[in-house]
Amino acid sequence: MQDLNEFLAAPVGAGKLEVVGRLDNRELYSSDKLRAKYVAAMAVCDKTKKDIDLINKLVMDKTIIPAFLTKNLLGFVKFKIFGSAGEKGIMGFFSPDVQKIFILIENAILDGMISAKEDFMASITIHECMHFGCNRGKANFIKLWMPELSKFYEAYYRDIFNVDKSKTFKVDKLILQKWTLFEKSGLNFTNSDLKKYNDTLISTFKNITTLDKEQFQTIVRDLLLTIKLYSVNIDAYLRLANSYKHIWSPLYNAYDKAFGIRNAQTLCVQELMWVSEVIAIIVEYKRYPKTRKTLQFLT
Repeated sequence: MQDLNEFLAAPVGAGKLEVVGRLDNRELYSSDKLRAKYVAAMAVCDKTKKDIDLINKLVMDKTIIPAFLTKNLLGFVKFKIFGSAGEKGIMGFFSPDVQKIFILIENAILDGMISAKEDFMASITIHECMHFGCNRGKANFIKLWMPELSKFYEAYYRDIFNVDKSKTFKVDKLILQKWTLFEKSGLNFTNSDLKKYNDTLISTFKNITTLDKEQFQTIVRDLLLTIKLYSVNIDAYLRLANSYKHIWSPLYNAYDKAFGIRNAQTLCVQELMWVSEVIAIIVEYKRYPKTRKTLQFLT
């Protein structure tokens, strides 16, 4: 095993360390003290305190795992597909492979955890729980959150395809298809799956868009290219993102129009593939009673 002093440099009073998982072949460490401090932080934050009984159970069951974040892990965590952005030594991500949520906390802030950092930690926790809830609840999650998903995606598609204001359309089929082809498959979608999505987009919007035929085809093509590029090579997508601003920028507008949220906290793109990202974002800004039901999918 790698020398612990070199790898972790744990703070005095961190408690007895134990290995709680692995990330990219690197061991993750936690302790009873870290878990207790994490639960205490969640118990006083508005976003999580009403559900602290469920969160505590998930921590005790090691479904939610608070662990120490070290410099060795930073580069491996920040671009995880389901990860939340880090801030001041706190990161989090849901791992579909091991069916757990990891909340990574820099060991240097352990003693000051009950502080202004708790709100950010709660946001990460509830965000990742929504991804996990979708993975675990499957169609029940989609049904539960369909009203909110419909509001968001109707705003997005109306914007991106410049839909005639006098026209109405349903997005339920598109939402279910996106979940089935992209999120449920865990990125293991094929070109044939993209073709199915392409066909649904065309059949839904070709007769109600105010774009000309060439413009419409370009938007559909670039939407599919964005999904493909992001899923295959995130680094390449980040380098080329500005070329696809006309695809991802309307996602920010959709949050504002549907929920009054001006989302400046995340890089919007996952919404093109994972419908759970929409729910993960909105619950950071407002507590929905449905949040508790989603957490119950995990227990």
